[in-house]
Amino acid sequence: MANNTLITLFVGESVDDEVERVSLKMVDGKFEGVNKTFVPQQVVIDTCTLELEQTGQIPSGRVVIEIENLMDTKNRIWMIHYSPDHVIRKIRS
Repeated sequence: MANNTLITLFVGESVDDEVERVSLKMVDGKFEGVNKTFVPQQVVIDTCTLELEQTGQIPSGRVVIEIENLMDTKNRIWMIHYSPDHVIRKIRS
């Protein structure tokens, strides 16, 4: 997947008993948020600086991620979970 298709969800410390729903559409090779707004953000992991094009925040707890592919082709979806021990320091939102 190209870099501009990446969505990063930061998990907050607050716990929500309700199920958090994240609805996405895949349009023209890029994700679009249906019920959330995603913003660019620069983050630093150790000595590496990342320019993330689409970031959002979700509470700790149950999450359902729905993806609707509106393209004519199949797409691959990768999900990666980083441990809370993996420190990310925000530089600029």
